[in-house]
Amino acid sequence: MDGVLDVLEDAKRELKLADHITYVTYPLVKDKKLFISAFQHLHLSMVYAVKSFLIHERLYKRIRSVPMDSGLQVRFFINTYSNFFNFDSADWMLDVVRVAKNLETGVRVESKDDVFVLTSKLESIKIDVPSLKKYLSLVKSLLSGVEDKLK
Repeated sequence: MDGVLDVLEDAKRELKLADHITYVTYPLVKDKKLFISAFQHLHLSMVYAVKSFLIHERLYKRIRSVPMDSGLQVRFFINTYSNFFNFDSADWMLDVVRVAKNLETGVRVESKDDVFVLTSKLESIKIDVPSLKKYLSLVKSLLSGVEDKLK
């Protein structure tokens, strides 16, 4: 159970970092590279929250194994537990994974107030302050739901 709580604490720490970058650091510095850092912390927070819940389910033998890849963990979580957490739509989780993957491998283009990431399929993904705030609130609700289920 200690491993589950450690991973959950990592999720909380990453969420605090993303929140701080979005609401405190970016308004002071106004550097769009902070969008990328905030989004990466946000992605890690979501992945750690999902991973802690899946490890908990594995410990109580409700599932056989936890996938190793974070993208697979998120897809498994959505397919298996979206009704359990009463998600209206969990597509936002797949969007976060897709954007995070393309932040590492895609081409980044900065405009006046936004950062665009071009994927390998030449699809552009826009990252700006309102989208970061929207994803922050969604990950916060996911993390609080996971924390409630683990108690």
